[in-house]
Amino acid sequence: MFPVDLLHKILRHTLAQERRETIAINRRLNAAMERLVLTAIWRNFVKRRSERKGRSPTPAQWLGLTDKRWSWKQVFSRRLFYSRIMLAEPWPTLYRRQWTTPLLQANALHDLKRNF
Repeated sequence: MFPVDLLHKILRHTLAQERRETIAINRRLNAAMERLVLTAIWRNFVKRRSERKGRSPTPAQWLGLTDKRWSWKQVFSRRLFYSRIMLAEPWPTLYRRQWTTPLLQANALHDLKRNF
C-alpha cells in the first residue's frame, strides 16, 4: 500500500486540482493527463529521492535510466514529434489534444495547423 499512498500524497501536494475543497478542477481529460505526465517527469527525473541528503539521486538515476539529474530546461529543450517516434495508443491522441471528455456536451478540438 505504501507506493499507492505515496503517489496519492504527492499528487495532492503538487497538483492544485487534486486537493480537497478546491475550485481548480479538471475540466478536460487531456489537460489532466498533461499535468500528470509533467508530474511523473518531475518526480522521476527532476526531484531527488531524499530531500535530506544533498547528493541523493533521482529515481531515474537510481534505476540507471539517466546518469544525471535533469533540469526543467533539459526537460523542455527538445521536442519529440510523435510522427517520428512510434507511440502506443492513446499517446498520439493525447499529444494531438484530440482526447475528448465524455461528460461534456461540446468537445471543441483544437485546430493544430502549424503544430506538426
